[in-house]
Amino acid sequence: MWWSALAVAAVARASTAPRAPKPSVLPSFDVGPPVELPEEAPHVEEAAPAAPPPEATRAWQPGDALSHLAERAQLASAFRALASRGLSAASGLGNHLTMSVGPDYECFLLNRYGLHWMEVTAENLLLVDGNGEILEGEGPAQGAAIALHAPIHRELGAKAKVIFHTHQPWFTALSCIKTGGLRMFHPDACIYEGRVGFDPVYTGNWPEGSLQGSMMEGERLLRVPELVGKDLCFLGNHGTLQIASSIEEALFDCFNVERLCKAQVYAMQSTRFRELGRDKALNLKARYEKVRDRSVMNYYQQHIAKDASITPVPGAWDGVGPIPRGSEFLPTRRHDAAPLPFAARSLSTEEWELRCDVAAACRLISRLNGHVTHEGSFAHISVPLPGTETSEEPLFLVTPSDVPFAAMRASLLVVCDARGAVVRGTGYVDGETFRAFHRIRDAGTPGRYGAVLFSHTEFTDRLAAHGRRIRMVSQSAFNFAFDYFGYFDAWGHSLIEACEDADGDKFRENLVDYVAEDDKVFVMLSHGGCLARGDDVAHVFSLLHGIDAAAEIQVYAEMTGFPVMELDKDEVKTFPTHGYGDFRSKSKRMGLNFDANKRLLLCDFNHGFRDTGDSAFVL
Repeated sequence: MWWSALAVAAVARASTAPRAPKPSVLPSFDVGPPVELPEEAPHVEEAAPAAPPPEATRAWQPGDALSHLAERAQLASAFRALASRGLSAASGLGNHLTMSVGPDYECFLLNRYGLHWMEVTAENLLLVDGNGEILEGEGPAQGAAIALHAPIHRELGAKAKVIFHTHQPWFTALSCIKTGGLRMFHPDACIYEGRVGFDPVYTGNWPEGSLQGSMMEGERLLRVPELVGKDLCFLGNHGTLQIASSIEEALFDCFNVERLCKAQVYAMQSTRFRELGRDKALNLKARYEKVRDRSVMNYYQQHIAKDASITPVPGAWDGVGPIPRGSEFLPTRRHDAAPLPFAARSLSTEEWELRCDVAAACRLISRLNGHVTHEGSFAHISVPLPGTETSEEPLFLVTPSDVPFAAMRASLLVVCDARGAVVRGTGYVDGETFRAFHRIRDAGTPGRYGAVLFSHTEFTDRLAAHGRRIRMVSQSAFNFAFDYFGYFDAWGHSLIEACEDADGDKFRENLVDYVAEDDKVFVMLSHGGCLARGDDVAHVFSLLHGIDAAAEIQVYAEMTGFPVMELDKDEVKTFPTHGYGDFRSKSKRMGLNFDANKRLLLCDFNHGFRDTGDSAFVL
């Protein structure tokens, strides 16, 4: 074979090659220079081969199995239970419910930021550790939730297996008065004797710390003397913190206390608010403790367990994968939808999606924060038509005056020119009123804002009727401390008159000029109604949604007749804005909030009111 021949030749070459002479060893008596031999390197023991590094733990990936499925199902049912009763309406995306899992209470389940609470399921809950690292699920996780919940879960262990933080309105209202907290005024309230704490100092809650330093808010609350050993905490000017050992107990307390807070607000309106004596309260509490566990479980089984199966709202997004815009659920994107209306087939995709945004905003406003909004015949939304914004003769998509917001549909919107003349569509638009709104749109910096909204809301109208404006009494109001939010006194005069030049002593100033100052984005009118302008429909909706939520809490706090805790506006301006940024521009949080609510509308849901939350707005 050829390799055998090569081997033989190699051996022959090796045997005939001259050998190198062996080095001689010189004796010590030899004269002549000594031979210098190269210095030998020190002998080094060869190290044993290193053991291969242990295989790194692979990070969770979409499609991997989830742990703690039973706990996930329970916590998801809690989110849906609160959402279905309207207790998540005012907070938008900002509140959080958590449940610790595992023996060391370091890890807990948390809602994914950007989902409406009705969209929360066992599969899309996040598993995070105390540092906020996501162990299972697709983020993001809200940093404020980690700062508030993680230290309490870790410190209190099994006693704080479940933590709810919400801004439910009646509870929060009693966090904003100087004698805050639940009082023992009713036999049902006495079951909470010794369990209620009230911290009157607002410090805020941000991932980087609070107003008192870099300490996380959860760590600070654990050291507040008024809250030590309490599991029902009223956080001054802020909201609620409810601590429980089980989901059943947390939900029972959440709904029961909100009901009692409402009753207390009404009771405080009387000339003589009375409380039961401590001995009586303790006696009632002792009697209740005998049946507490059965009461809690019966309440859960009768009122909550039906949501434990986590049956999604028909057509709802499953909460897995990238968070979609509301337009991705429109019938134009679905093959299984009913035949599209003529308008959807004859218009550009951009215009149809804009029409659906406007119609969705109308439907949402008609049940704003879970309350009926009587917007009247002057409610208005207008926004530039795509592709005409910079033309010499721009066109606008406008809500017709003869269609109430609760019945608005995408195909009913009309197109007007800058004078208010209808150029496409059959609805009625009052040209004079449209021109007044158009002047407000361009006040200050022309072209900066596209969308204009005018509507009445339940609680801004209540404040206006008494000559009041938004006060800095709750965290929900703190975003509106800036000069680009205003209050205009136009009592006894129409909006059109207010936009005209001053006539004698009728007005202290012209409304258009007032809006131009500081490029205002939101103005409450003294005779009722609110004006908002912004980048787009989601922007103006978020402004109205936030203002009305703050007004609701303020109205309830003032109803008590007790002094409210009002912070200085200049101090409030220094606070972080919880992800909203400068309200003169639409933030990512505003877009997420609008899209989440729009997705629920498409599934026939609107803060628990299915009669107005229906997908008909896309027709």
